[in-house]
Amino acid sequence: MAIAVRAPAEKRSLLVRVPRLRTVGLLFLVIWPWVLPAQPWSSMAVAAAIQSLALVSLVVLTGWVGQISLAQAAIMGVGAFSAAQITMHLGIDFPFHVPIAGLASAGTAVLIGLPALRIKGLYLAIATLAFQWMLEESLLQMHWFSGGFNGVTIPTPKIATYSLSNERLFYYFAWGIAALLMLLVANMRDSKTGRAWFAIRGSEIAARSMGINVTRYKLLAFAVSGFVIGVAGSLKLNTVGSATPLQYLFPFSITFLALAVLGGIGSLAGAVAIASIFIFLQDYGFPQIVPSLAQKGALPILAAALLIVQLITNPGGLAATKEKMKEDIAKRHLRKKMRQARKNPGPAASQAAALHESATTITLADPEAAARLAERVAARGERAHRLDSPALLRAEDVTIRFGGVVANDKVSLEVRRGEITGLIGPNGAGKTTHFNTLNGLLVPDEGRIHFAGKDITDMPTHERAAMGMSRTFQIMRLFPRLTVFENIMVGTHLQNTAGVTSNVFMLPRSRNEDARLSERCREILALLGIDHLADERVAGMPFGILRLVELARALVASPQLLLLDEPASGLDVSETDAFSEHLMRIRDEMGPTILLIEHDMRLVMNVSDYVYVLEFGKNLAEGVPSEIQQNPDVIAAYLGGEGVTVG
Repeated sequence: MAIAVRAPAEKRSLLVRVPRLRTVGLLFLVIWPWVLPAQPWSSMAVAAAIQSLALVSLVVLTGWVGQISLAQAAIMGVGAFSAAQITMHLGIDFPFHVPIAGLASAGTAVLIGLPALRIKGLYLAIATLAFQWMLEESLLQMHWFSGGFNGVTIPTPKIATYSLSNERLFYYFAWGIAALLMLLVANMRDSKTGRAWFAIRGSEIAARSMGINVTRYKLLAFAVSGFVIGVAGSLKLNTVGSATPLQYLFPFSITFLALAVLGGIGSLAGAVAIASIFIFLQDYGFPQIVPSLAQKGALPILAAALLIVQLITNPGGLAATKEKMKEDIAKRHLRKKMRQARKNPGPAASQAAALHESATTITLADPEAAARLAERVAARGERAHRLDSPALLRAEDVTIRFGGVVANDKVSLEVRRGEITGLIGPNGAGKTTHFNTLNGLLVPDEGRIHFAGKDITDMPTHERAAMGMSRTFQIMRLFPRLTVFENIMVGTHLQNTAGVTSNVFMLPRSRNEDARLSERCREILALLGIDHLADERVAGMPFGILRLVELARALVASPQLLLLDEPASGLDVSETDAFSEHLMRIRDEMGPTILLIEHDMRLVMNVSDYVYVLEFGKNLAEGVPSEIQQNPDVIAAYLGGEGVTVG
């Protein structure tokens, strides 16, 4: 699912975020309870609102952050019973106990989410399942909290003199609360917070390298998810006036997760649609159409069969169906233009041909890049000695061990301000291990690392990024479901000063920061010559373009030090020349210091001011490119002999 990052002029405040095209639909939702009988339609609509919130909690947690929870039913029960206790003992009635119940569930969800800081995937699912079981057998069975087996009962909720036993009236409250919560979580999705969540889902390592505090944003996602489903639990309590532990057992957690997947795990609209369909089929459709099956308890089996069919035919759920329809329409529109162009040659034909070319041929190769690169190399001149500038990064005797294997053995290097420093060596020399140590993904067993005059040896990755260290990866860590522009906006996390509250309510600060950083992203795209691809999804793009996108994401953070791990891997000669020219232009025009790992000796020798060589995890040589090219030890390490030149 793509993150919706609106252009500055299109940003809207909380009060006007609803598109005009949905006005008719909203009017229908307001009017229809007075057209149809209250029973069963209004009660089913209330149930749909509650079910929608339960699924939205999983959209946030699983769809946007990639954290699986099988404890949602128990968390919902915490919200319901908390609301009951608040009403009975503190006299706080609906709707004031609703947010308090949400906070109780949010706190429970955060406790459940603590294992997510160290485990993921199947192991996280098992951990949350264990929490579901523990809550079922402990808190949800305690008489003082849940009333035990018989549960709890509360008086019919009232607001002033109006009783909410009226289904139509409660319908408006239920859907009003549901709509408000969905609007607020949509605001978070479309902001700095949402981009951080999507980055964590795509790659926690990449997220940390962009300055995202993964621990904080994971726990925030659990808290938001818990709050939403806690509100759903309190609404359910007020709908029926009672709650029992049997309503919040493990099978309901499975049902929530299955329905969220069926609707499209990352889609709010899909969650609402599938919740409404499920409630209709459960409460009205199946009992009316196949009453005999309903009476025999066969509805779960029939629902499971429908789920399996849907997942086989359309694994992405209802939301993916919508996206596929859009893609099919776009393809048909393009084919139609091409047919018209062939029948009627002229300006329209040229336009259609250009459209077809842009849709089918995207490349980094530039026929003039080699000439521009040669000009920049000639203008720089041959380096006879190293730049006389202060050190920005210094690694001293860094040692990394993996069990009995010494990957880095007292490796030392110094990167000076304004330099492009190359780090080369044969495969297995320990280059990427050293990069990961400099970046904070690994902690050295021995040695110290200093950056900008500060000891960062034990500093977490996201704090190093905040100091001005940015990187790319040997194996690219882009987010394929997002567009080029959205991928780069993720890299603006540290430059965005808006807080979570500002993001939730889409306050002016959040909108202004997004507008400012959107402009910054477009400037970087233009600098690298890929601004015309801003709205294209990165999935399926050529390798060279993806390398530029990853470079742009690192650059948008305005780093002091740019770490590039084999950025020319997978590029042909012409693409490598274009990439080399980009690197020198970036250094000359933007001023970052660059540390570069690369196997392409031609690229390294063209762009580097100074080069370090590793072999078997140890320093082998260092010097300006001309010295490295003639160094017999380096030649022997690469080619096993002398009498040749490296690069």
